[in-house]
Amino acid sequence: MGDTTFEVSPEVRPTKKLETVDYVGALRIALRRPIEASWLPRNPLVACDNDHALLSAIRIAFYNHMPLRLSPDAIWITIARGFALHVNEHAEELRHRFVSHKGKEKLVVNRMDFAPGEDNPWPEVFEEFSIQLADRTGDLASLVQADFSTTGPVERAISHLMAMDAFKSYFEFEMFAGCGIPNVTLTGTLEDWQDLRARTRRFKDYGLKEWIEALDPILEQFESAKSGNPEADFWKSMFRFNSSSGADVMTGWANVLFPYFQDSDESLYRNPYLDDWRQRLEIDDKQTWRERGDDPQGIGLASIPSCFTNVALKVHWGDVETEMRLVGGLLGVSQNEETQEVEPECGWVVIYDEPVDPLSKYYKRLDDLKNL
Repeated sequence: MGDTTFEVSPEVRPTKKLETVDYVGALRIALRRPIEASWLPRNPLVACDNDHALLSAIRIAFYNHMPLRLSPDAIWITIARGFALHVNEHAEELRHRFVSHKGKEKLVVNRMDFAPGEDNPWPEVFEEFSIQLADRTGDLASLVQADFSTTGPVERAISHLMAMDAFKSYFEFEMFAGCGIPNVTLTGTLEDWQDLRARTRRFKDYGLKEWIEALDPILEQFESAKSGNPEADFWKSMFRFNSSSGADVMTGWANVLFPYFQDSDESLYRNPYLDDWRQRLEIDDKQTWRERGDDPQGIGLASIPSCFTNVALKVHWGDVETEMRLVGGLLGVSQNEETQEVEPECGWVVIYDEPVDPLSKYYKRLDDLKNL
């Protein structure tokens, strides 16, 4: 089975073509770190910032009347990121479920073919670490990874980073080297979405019962739509209730995709909107602009934890030891020039750990990254 496209609000149509952004420059601002390597987007990005790219894609599609394209990988990476946040938030409580050792075990990859500033195959390193994790955690590491019909090299690379991110409380990593949406397209097969739902249910046993019980009916709707039976009212309720515009707060079932929200200091707290998202959505739909400002029924995008992994890696370039970080996840929103579909974009970046001014001359070879 190929892509499945269904109408949600057929009366709206795209208003204009969106301007593209320099994703390398945007990543300089968002990550504030020198970049060693990155992925190459499949389509030009129209957004790339600190906001969660899935929600940015939904928001852009909604307010600009753009069709939306969703893959099993994008939804799964979002869910797997929620699981990783939970594991790291309760690392000691869950330790016995994953590993038998105390503290952090060091995992090492040797890549003497790597050289700083060269076109190094970083995804191979991600995979090597992922294999080591699987050897130590059984099928739990593979559970986090995407393995759908739509999973390509970039998505697979991010899956490995998700596994590293989920278990970074137990392992350290070191490398030795030289306003309304016209339609929604669900990629992949029905089996992909059934597999995604079945995998998600397994997270229930790790202290996430409330989240998974709220999330499962949402994923059931993905299965139903992929089977050819989309429920229009449900999909209109993804981000706000329908195509009416309002304040920049998130209501609708998109809330349920996230087990945790974050405060301004990035400390996590449980999502309080899991059980009553429908009620809040209905209240929001009846509110005036002023009422939304005084009594918002949802949260701003800044309260959604990013979908970036953040895994520390110590690299030995010969005799030189360098602290680096592996970043991956949903890093932007791309747009197909022909269909105007917007889609959360999977990507990865290898960065140096030293914070720097994003506008400084320290950023070397950034202008060449688009050719990677």
